[in-house]
Amino acid sequence: MKFGQPTPGYFYSEVFEGEMAHARFYDEEIRKQIPKCEYRKYTISEIINGIINAGFILERFDEHPSWEDDKLPGEFTAIARKVKDI
Repeated sequence: MKFGQPTPGYFYSEVFEGEMAHARFYDEEIRKQIPKCEYRKYTISEIINGIINAGFILERFDEHPSWEDDKLPGEFTAIARKVKDI
């Protein structure tokens, strides 16, 4: 199944084909030459649980607004440190 950006539904977990993340910033002629990528979108809980399950202690998690609409979430920053074995 092929989809363009954005993906269908927040909880959609299948791999899909789409443009490189920043392709929209290039002229159309260059954009046509950029190969498509395969994506799988993750939910915030999958990302946070992945950090925890990898043995990190999550120290801070910040959400940042979308570039297109500052009323919607866009990116995030996670700061964590690795738990040392004793």
